[in-house]
Amino acid sequence: MILPRVAASAEYAELTSILTRPGPGGALILGGFGIGKTTLVRTVLARQDVPAPAMRIHCSPTLAREPCGALSPYLGAPAPAESPAQVIREISALLGAEEAGTIPIVVVEDAEFLDDETAFVLSTLVENAAIKLVAIGHGGADGESTLYSLTESGLLTTLVVQPLDRAGVRFLSEELAGGVFTATAVDIITAMTGGNPSFVEAFVRSCLDQDLIVRSSADDGGLLTLARLDPEPDERLMELVRDVTRSLSVDHRMVLEILALAGPQPGPVLSAASGGEHRRLIEAGILTTGADGLVRIASEIHGHVLRSIVPPGRSAQLYATWSEHRAREVQPTSLEVLWALEVGADMPSDLVLAAIEDADMGFDFRLAWRLIDAEATTDSDSATLLRARTLIGLGRHYSARTLLMRVAETSTDPATRQEALTLLLTAFDQIGTDTADIAAFERWWDEQARAPRRRETLAAGVERRREDVRRPTQIAAGVATAPRSIADAERILASPDLSADGRILALIDLTDLHSVAGRTDTALEIARTALVGLTDERMAADYELLVLVRIGWNLIFSGRYSEAEDLLTHARGATLHIALHRAGALGVLRSLLELAQGQTGRSQRTLDEAVAELRLRDTVQMLPSALALRMLTSPSADRVPADAALIDILSSAASGRAQEPRRILARAALAAARGGSPAEYPLFEREMLAADSEQIVGESGGGARRRLAELADTAEGSRAGLLTRLAHVLDDPSPDSAEHVARDAMATGDWGIAAQALARAAFLWSAAGDVRRCGIAVRELKGLIRIRDVTPGEYASRALAMAELTGREEEIVRLTRSGRSNAEIARALTVSQRTVEGHLYRIFAKLGIADRSQLASPEFDPGTAVV
Repeated sequence: MILPRVAASAEYAELTSILTRPGPGGALILGGFGIGKTTLVRTVLARQDVPAPAMRIHCSPTLAREPCGALSPYLGAPAPAESPAQVIREISALLGAEEAGTIPIVVVEDAEFLDDETAFVLSTLVENAAIKLVAIGHGGADGESTLYSLTESGLLTTLVVQPLDRAGVRFLSEELAGGVFTATAVDIITAMTGGNPSFVEAFVRSCLDQDLIVRSSADDGGLLTLARLDPEPDERLMELVRDVTRSLSVDHRMVLEILALAGPQPGPVLSAASGGEHRRLIEAGILTTGADGLVRIASEIHGHVLRSIVPPGRSAQLYATWSEHRAREVQPTSLEVLWALEVGADMPSDLVLAAIEDADMGFDFRLAWRLIDAEATTDSDSATLLRARTLIGLGRHYSARTLLMRVAETSTDPATRQEALTLLLTAFDQIGTDTADIAAFERWWDEQARAPRRRETLAAGVERRREDVRRPTQIAAGVATAPRSIADAERILASPDLSADGRILALIDLTDLHSVAGRTDTALEIARTALVGLTDERMAADYELLVLVRIGWNLIFSGRYSEAEDLLTHARGATLHIALHRAGALGVLRSLLELAQGQTGRSQRTLDEAVAELRLRDTVQMLPSALALRMLTSPSADRVPADAALIDILSSAASGRAQEPRRILARAALAAARGGSPAEYPLFEREMLAADSEQIVGESGGGARRRLAELADTAEGSRAGLLTRLAHVLDDPSPDSAEHVARDAMATGDWGIAAQALARAAFLWSAAGDVRRCGIAVRELKGLIRIRDVTPGEYASRALAMAELTGREEEIVRLTRSGRSNAEIARALTVSQRTVEGHLYRIFAKLGIADRSQLASPEFDPGTAVV
């Protein structure tokens, strides 16, 4: 197993010190199964300066039942429980036969199964300086465990090997896969494996074998993404899981199997089923307790694989045990329902359908399909709609469309037909805009419209979405056309025939129309109204991400960055399935947040990751907008897709749910990226001008500055106000005004605006002949770039160049910080002391500091001039 940076870990250094220093001692190495305890010990013992172990003791539950059972292979006869002294003499004599002059090392494996008598013998030998002990075990060294007796002497150091953190998981995964994973992929691997190195390695290797690790194109940065959450259980994973359970007691194995089959459970249920043995597994790091108070297997892939290898008969026995103790007043989870169906237990059809719906709403479509497959569900319309929704989630859109057309044709319930048509258009979104498909769909829709008592089903919201499906040529041409009017959107919202779905879509449309006009506060209020309108789980599953994207977008361009950050943190979702579903869209928002705050370099990397995720999963049709934004922000033409290719993507994604709202944002971004004048999209025109500092500075930038001020002055939000002030400051000869704007911008998180204002102040101070105030402004600019990771534009870069030190000045800085006086520096450089003083004066001015005490301060960084 590859364990990253073992030799650089604190545990490695501590264990090496223990085993190489003179005198007695030892270490108790604790941690979960497969966490790297044995690898750590093996690595240290392989050192040339560490003696080879003189004895290895293997413990087990069976040996733990006998006094000194773990030592029995080394004893001439069974040890009498009342005579530990005899055992101590035998073991001492045996170890004394080893190399004289050194303290022998004894290694104990699976020390959690150490019997009390053996623990006493080993502790005594350590106290007598007869051995150095290395005990490897699961669990904790608390007062109730056998391991505690080994630490009572104070001569053993407890070292707990922790799971890999996120950086460690990334290091190991990328070493195995030979590429760079997206942040979402790293998060998934970390969550699925619990940071356990053994599971990380098995997970990544199995994903590679099953082609579940997808490398994006060079245009997208060649990043690695995961096609789905987990691989199918293969022999590698199954053998690893068998290794975990092989050394466990019967009760511990039962707890793990129940959690694998039923999912997370309350502690009292596990206590009743196992006599509280699950607590030992929590101590060992194999189980964990979540924020919801439920106990679960620490590594999700462990649970998934274990579920697949529990024999059917054993599963039935465990179900009988579990069902005796479960809380019957609580509705069973989807996984619990699946378990009941698998063992043939009675399960009402309404609970099965509810379980399928819960799985669908949680975007666990594979679980939903397993429930469908395990239950001979009725052919009711509601069951058929659930099947269709699951098929859409699994990407089987043609199969879903067939089912939905049948329901729409045969159902006598208007609400059912309405939902079937809504889902049908969702399926049509994902299929694309094939001409023959569109023509067939048109004929079918017209037949439905002419059928008696069906016209009322074609409610305004569905009819409006269907209008986009029928006009692919206009959609393709619509990349360069104006968006729908606000009045038109408000007229639709006022329609008494508007369905709940249609209302949400119309609110999203209205949100975008206000947003691109720069009315971001108004747009934000409308988007939040739409969020409140998601009154049930089905609507939340269909539209919540669309609405959250609008809320985040408008928070960012209103300048409400802390609120946007909170939204991105909480919108990720409570489960990995939801997080994976949302990763690409939220990645685009994260990129926009970084871009608005001046972190252009970071934003481009984040956008590459978002595009890589969206190419695999784009359920809300964000890819066109993401690609157009990348065209707008990319620094190199070779990474930008051709306009024609992007138009194809826009056209193919423009049907159904992906209609007007998405087209407005994508069209606006594309118009800006093409370098034209996106006057019909004021928000994008404003942001383009704000980002191009060279266009708005100097004598030639007067027109651009006036246009920026005009656009920002009529827009909403604190960001617009700061941009108005920035435009005026670029015409104002007062450096103080520029510094005031910079301070206000830094207070709100508008670091890009602050950088431009500080650069303006530096130029104005320099023009006024105040070199020191210029240096102070540049120093603040350097600090902003360093601390906030701001990407300086050409204007700020020119300001930074004014404070660059010459080679001789850098040498004088180095000598001054080493503690030398001016006279000593003069002698070292063979120049006069007056020359040194002149250099120091210019250095102080460039760095914006008052005297040499600041320069010599250990807290001062001369490279960035930041304290």
